Amino acid sequence: MRSFPLRQALQDELEASLSRHEIAELHRLLDKLTGYVLAKKKKWRTQMARSGNAKRNQTPKPAAKRGRGNQRKSGNASGSRGHVSPD
Repeated sequence: MRSFPLRQALQDELEASLSRHEIAELHRLLDKLTGYVLAKKKKWRTQMARSGNAKRNQTPKPAAKRGRGNQRKSGNASGSRGHVSPD
């Protein structure tokens, strides 16, 4: 399992103020939470693999930018937007 320094530091600080019984209870609850999260992650991955959506649901690569081509300047189709026309 990964180690997160900030989380570990906060846990250490919390444990410093707890009794031995409370520390044991905290560890039991953290183990239960970790097991739940890992099981949920495994279930999600299994569902993605079965449905064939694993590749489709990955973050897409950014598309290549395309130029707008030659744009001709036309009148204000959407109004002046508060700008004064140089006419």
